[in-house]
Amino acid sequence: MTDSNLILRQQEFGDCVVPVIGFASPKRGPLALAIAGTIVNSVTERKGSLQAWKVKIASEVKAARGMSSWDPSNDYVVTLVLRFHPENHGHRRLDAENFVKPIIDALAAGLFCEAETNPGDISHWNYDDSNFRTILIHRLSDASGQEDEKAVICASAR
Repeated sequence: MTDSNLILRQQEFGDCVVPVIGFASPKRGPLALAIAGTIVNSVTERKGSLQAWKVKIASEVKAARGMSSWDPSNDYVVTLVLRFHPENHGHRRLDAENFVKPIIDALAAGLFCEAETNPGDISHWNYDDSNFRTILIHRLSDASGQEDEKAVICASAR
């Protein structure tokens, strides 16, 4: 890695061990959670299911971060690990990048929204994610069962 402040480690999430990038000495985090459910993308999904997916992510991130929001002016490293179940997506070929933006938008909302904000009330997912400096995306082999589809999200700040 070119930034000596970054480390790559292995972390276990249920039935899988995944690579996770982080800061050697984080200011906040690491926050790490696995979100089960059909991963929704920004291209082919209906708006209602996309909104519900973002709300689910933002809600779980907000719960994991605690009452105080994180500072969007800090530098962030983010790891996204995706495990798809092809049947959940009509056996279509899946372009991973189409699934990344909704997750990043919802992650930023969950990290940066005020304590009194209900993620279910967010209609504009425009929280500042410009300091998400390094993003590692890892796609696992496909899940054998519908219930095994998930997104793993890890973030830390410096």
